[in-house]
Amino acid sequence: MAPDLAPAQPRAHRFLYSLGLTSFLLIGALQAMYGPAFPYFQTRYQVPASQLGLMVSFHFLSAMVGTILAGASLHRLGYRRLLVAAAVLLATGSGGMAVSPAW
Repeated sequence: MAPDLAPAQPRAHRFLYSLGLTSFLLIGALQAMYGPAFPYFQTRYQVPASQLGLMVSFHFLSAMVGTILAGASLHRLGYRRLLVAAAVLLATGSGGMAVSPAW
């Protein structure tokens, strides 16, 4: 008798997995560049290193809080509602950044 083999994953699943992995790696690379970019930010925006450190700390703190809240509300709201809410928040923030004045 032939051994039981798992069915092959559909192409869409492989594409989504590779897209998610690539996104994860790019976000990690971007966040790893914060420290080396501090001197540029200091001269470009005339801010002290302490203020940049505070900004990065708030970035990671808000990411942690957002992850915890998203996980907690996932069961209550469901995947679709949570993804739509996240997309609306992302679009609102991106639009706000687009119309904000330059430094």
